[in-house]
Amino acid sequence: MKQGRPSPYDPNLHPAYAKALAIRGLTNEEIAAKIGIAKGTLQEWIKKYPDLRDSIKEGKGPADARVEMALYKRALGYEVEETRALVVGNGESAHVRMVDETRHIPADPRSCIHWLNNRAPDRWREKQEIEHTGKDGGPIEIMRMSDNELEHRAKQILSRRTGNTD
Repeated sequence: MKQGRPSPYDPNLHPAYAKALAIRGLTNEEIAAKIGIAKGTLQEWIKKYPDLRDSIKEGKGPADARVEMALYKRALGYEVEETRALVVGNGESAHVRMVDETRHIPADPRSCIHWLNNRAPDRWREKQEIEHTGKDGGPIEIMRMSDNELEHRAKQILSRRTGNTD
């Protein structure tokens, strides 16, 4: 026999509601808040109820696709049709005429970089790898010195820099 309070999860309500919220672009944390539960509870429900998990996943798909398309358009630039008000004439003969025009939205370099970093990371990643080598490309030599040897060597280097021969 089960003990404890029954779950407020409703299979007839929560999957459809969560899907609708995901379609609008809400995060899991925001979906949980709208449902009136903690984010951790939503995570538990997602693990426990495949219908809820699948609904949220289905809802996020179109929202993610819209954002991807917007990023893609922004990376390349695009044309937009606009209607603007144009004042024709002056004084009492002035009147407003609505004019349709095409405006070019230029490509956004940051969108291009973001797109390429994620789509072709082998060629466009921002992470740089620097390899250190020793003389003539060989391994780096590590010298072991006692404290006295190290102190003597440091004094030599300092004396060369300052011109002291003490």
